[in-house]
Amino acid sequence: LQWKQPRWSAQLSSLALHTHVVNPIPFLVQAEEMHRLPSRTSRHYIKGSLGHLIPLLLPKLAQQEEFDNEDDWTPSKAAGVCLMLISSCVGDDLVKHVTGFIASNISNAQDWRLRDAAAFTLGAVVEGPSPSSVEPVVKQTLFQLINLMKDEMVNVRDTAAWSLGRISQILQEMAIDPKVLEPLLQALVEGLDMEPRVATNSCWALSSLGEAAYEVAEVRDDEEE
Repeated sequence: LQWKQPRWSAQLSSLALHTHVVNPIPFLVQAEEMHRLPSRTSRHYIKGSLGHLIPLLLPKLAQQEEFDNEDDWTPSKAAGVCLMLISSCVGDDLVKHVTGFIASNISNAQDWRLRDAAAFTLGAVVEGPSPSSVEPVVKQTLFQLINLMKDEMVNVRDTAAWSLGRISQILQEMAIDPKVLEPLLQALVEGLDMEPRVATNSCWALSSLGEAAYEVAEVRDDEEE
């Protein structure tokens, strides 16, 4: 990603947010066609342990304080890295394990930490699973995520802007849907006048949204031809 989420520190940026995980499927197909089988095969240890691992991992995202030092490696930052890498690793199988947590906590009125954790989880899992798998939970909670741009806590607004950028970048058709686009644009433009950390992620999200609109329009033009 071009921009990092300041709250998650340089460690998270270098380990996950700036890490592009390559989809291995095309390479596996090519290897099979050339009759060159991999010397190692995945034993799917993470996939098999999701039911035990994810319930332990998600609450760790909420173990943070409002003024955490950016340079400190904390349980919430470690959990964030782990969740993003798991999403890239297991794909669709992760979605059912996080849907309830996101839906239950993204509008949690009692604890901003849980709102923040749910918003981060939503942004983390959009990359890895197929669009058809992750779109239902995004559709269910997207307007709640947009509303978090008005949250009283800067941490939550920061995470919401980052997650909206991720959705705009990866689920392009959904982001530019007219019903979504107007409130999304308004929220991100207003985010430009907020704290620098929120403005930074809002700027990146707007850039991702513009790229999404261009790429979708280009694809549609090609299809019409």
